[in-house]
This record gives sequence, C-alpha cells and structure tokens, in this order.
Amino acid sequence: MADLSFCESGFNENALNKKDLDGTASYGLMQFKPSTLLLYGRKYGILPDIEPAEIQNIIYDGELQLRIAAEMIKNEGHKEKWWLQQFPSCFLKNKVKWQKLNLI
Repeated sequence: MADLSFCESGFNENALNKKDLDGTASYGLMQFKPSTLLLYGRKYGILPDIEPAEIQNIIYDGELQLRIAAEMIKNEGHKEKWWLQQFPSCFLKNKVKWQKLNLI
C-alpha cells in the first residue's frame, strides 16, 4: 500500500489530479474517482448507506481510501487487467517489484 499511495499521490491526502488519464478528476491519497469510491465502498460494506451526492464530503478521507483500496486489492488484485483499469500508471511502474514480492 505504501508504494501505491506514494505513487498515486506522494502520500498527500489532499492531492487533486484535475485531468487523469481518462480526462476526469481523481482525488486524495489513492486518487479515487467519486464513482469508484462509491462503487467499491458499497460493494465491500464500508459505505453501505451513503448517497452519491455525499461522496464529495468524504472523497479526501485518506483512511477511508486506504480501507477501500485494501479491500479492492484483496479481492481483485490477482487480475492484471483490474490493476490496469484501477491504477494503471502505478501498476506499470511497480509491476516487476510487486511480482518479485509475490504481491501480484
């Protein structure tokens, strides 16, 4: 998680990338898009009752982003295609290192 959060935001919970690879903004420590944070937060029971409009109030919560990212990786991290969709630049940058450590 340290490599990933450093790569994504430089450990900055207030990081904002106004134009990510897909042309939309990404926010916070793990550089989540609001829709992704909402989707996975609900999927893993971390944000079961949140309304879409409320996501902007918590988008910069670093602890929340780490919890959701950890669940995502635990459940989806064995699929290279998933990494390329969710964290493409950081995955490509760290892929060999993570493979040697048996993290992926």
